[in-house]
Amino acid sequence: MKKYEKINEIPIGGLVAIGFDSNEKYLLLITHSGRGLFEIKTMNKIARDYEVMYPNNSEIKGIGILQEEIIKVYEFEFNNKLEIYTKSNKYKFVAESDSIECFKVLL
Repeated sequence: MKKYEKINEIPIGGLVAIGFDSNEKYLLLITHSGRGLFEIKTMNKIARDYEVMYPNNSEIKGIGILQEEIIKVYEFEFNNKLEIYTKSNKYKFVAESDSIECFKVLL
């Protein structure tokens, strides 16, 4: 079993879904008040869109530098934690309705 270290926690209200690009560089957060795009390595916000848009069939249009991409997302069920991993298992995300914790695998 891989061990992870916490690299950041982002307070966020009204979380609906989360997803990341196929290169595992960016994290897309979808809320009831829009979408935010974060660089995973630094967790700096690099784009914000206030247009309310919800996933359709677990996919949503990207924003910022991912605006031409359709991003696969994991939809959040309230009163539960959502724990997902990037395809490479390099990063782990644990989401609740008011925050998301970001972890990186220990080498």
